[in-house]
Amino acid sequence: MKPTFIDDIDEAKKIASEPEEPYEADYPELRGCLQFEEYWYKLNKIVGKDLPFLDYEREMSEDLSETKHLWVKKCAGIGITEHMLRWISWNCIKDDVWKKRQIDIGVILITGPNIELSIEIIRRLKALFPDLPKTKETVLIINGVKIKAFPSHHVSSAHGLNPIVVLMEEGDLFPKNQQYEAREVAERYIPKTNPWIIWVSTAYLPGGLFESI
Repeated sequence: MKPTFIDDIDEAKKIASEPEEPYEADYPELRGCLQFEEYWYKLNKIVGKDLPFLDYEREMSEDLSETKHLWVKKCAGIGITEHMLRWISWNCIKDDVWKKRQIDIGVILITGPNIELSIEIIRRLKALFPDLPKTKETVLIINGVKIKAFPSHHVSSAHGLNPIVVLMEEGDLFPKNQQYEAREVAERYIPKTNPWIIWVSTAYLPGGLFESI
């Protein structure tokens, strides 16, 4: 039998309730980085990358400190996904604020309509912290904050959770019915947990999610 809507919700809640494995952070130099740019360059050294912190990235990080609703219409290949994954990891690891706020799943990542995209975005995040305990392919825990990726055709699984952040990747490319379901799921959280809601996409067809926004 194929998984049902209820099975999806039960799976998400099971992940949320699983105790985290004991983990002593191997990156003490990242703790206490109150400036995202400082964290960015320290993370570069850890992962062996030389990514510059560009002006538009500085502007985005400033926007995220002032608003919880961010809409980013981008061109392809400019590194917005990398930026957002680093921003999420910074908030998880710089202090214990998100860890203490978390009720079940701290960060929800909504990707395109196949599970491989969900696996890939979590894989990219795991690559920043290779010493973290092993978890399921669509799940990562950083400093006690649980992060889960949902493909857009299973976004119903995210109902009933209490996220701190909802990030939708390439939402304008989702099938139309999934675009609006993803938006509805995310915006329902506003009166509940007041999360950051971040839409990031290249623009696609007229009449889609980004044009409507």
